[in-house]
Amino acid sequence: NKRSILIAISPENRIFMEQREIDLRAVRANVERALAENPEAAVIVVADKTSSTGTAIQVMDGCRMAGAVNVSLAASLPQGS
Repeated sequence: NKRSILIAISPENRIFMEQREIDLRAVRANVERALAENPEAAVIVVADKTSSTGTAIQVMDGCRMAGAVNVSLAASLPQGS
């Protein structure tokens, strides 16, 4: 099972993983736990286009520190497109 690990960043820079809000400092622990269950998983950070670039970078850094090899950034589509 090689499903992706999705992390979303809202316009207010709130971070969500598996339908629940997590703190920036908890990204690494949450991704470590997800990778323990699914070591081959790719991590996709979906950042709202109005969210802070710095938040996305910090989230991606946390993913890499957790041991994720494949981390990509996707911009979420604007509503109604």
